[in-house]
This record gives sequence, structure tokens and C-alpha cells, in this order.
Amino acid sequence: MNLVDFRDAIVATVKERLPHLKDCSSHGGRFTLDELKRWMTQAPGVKIAILNLVPGNGVSGGSRDYMARCVAVVVTRDAPSLPRDTSVLTIAQTLIETVYQNTWGLDDNVVFPAGAAAGKSLYSTELDRQGVAFWAIEWEQELRLPVSPPSDPVDPQLYVSMAPHIGADHVDDYVEVGGDDD
Repeated sequence: MNLVDFRDAIVATVKERLPHLKDCSSHGGRFTLDELKRWMTQAPGVKIAILNLVPGNGVSGGSRDYMARCVAVVVTRDAPSLPRDTSVLTIAQTLIETVYQNTWGLDDNVVFPAGAAAGKSLYSTELDRQGVAFWAIEWEQELRLPVSPPSDPVDPQLYVSMAPHIGADHVDDYVEVGGDDD
């Protein structure tokens, strides 16, 4: 199990529990106000990120336990007969219920049951004027990860693109930095 598999399993579970979302996808980390504003067109949506890992005890067999801090950021807009504040709270509650004790369908000897999630409104008058509501659902989850080097080395590659030509729909717009073509 690796961190990408862990995050992808969370995304898949959330998509299953909330099939009406316009967007449910992974995110690379922390969210800035500017990023939230760009993302608000994808409402209702949820972005899943792993914010940090704190090492715990080493275990036999070349593994170590880590405490992962995860977040699901929710965005909603007003919809006919469903105000954004009602929608964001409904999705937040569903996420809190989904997170508790979940192992996301992964091996429970590697991904331990999640603890209780906490929710936090990301309200600001600027976002309110733009007609959106944001909430963050955070939780911690213990993971057992390998600490020995992988048998296949990772070939690091860095690609860049500029908004609005980013994301899966614009893979062909990315340019490799430091590649053989430079």
C-alpha cells in the first residue's frame, strides 16, 4: 500500500457515498483562498488531500506506523430549493459519518480504522458574496507504510502547465521540465 492508493481509495468511497457531486477528486495538499475561488465552479464538490504524516513506531518487517492527517474540503452553491448552507452541512455530515472507523476497503493490517472527523466552516464574507459555502472535514488515520527502499526506483519527472490548462483534461498541454527535449 502506498499513499496514492490510500488517497484514491478515499476518493472512490466518497464518490460512492455522494454520487450527485459534480466533482470528487484528490488534491495535492493545502488549500489557499485563491484556489478555493477557482474551484467554486465545480460545486457541489469534494477535494481529498493528505496534509501531513507523523512517524510513529517502527514495526518488524521493514515497516513503520504513521499518523496521516487527511482533509476533505466541500464546496456548494445555491441550487433550486437547496440553499448552499444546507447543502454544505448535509455533505459535511455525510463525510463525518463516512470517515469514522473506515479503512476505505484497504487491508486493515495496513490502514487502521479512521478516528472521528472534525468539521470546520471556511466561511468568509468574500466567498459568501460569491454565492458559495466551504467546509473542511479533517481526520487522522494510522497507516503502516514500508520504509525499505522500493525494488523499482522512481524516475522523477516534473511537468508544468498554466491555468486554465491544468488537470486531467489538459494532459497534452503539460511540458516536462528538465527532460531530454530541453
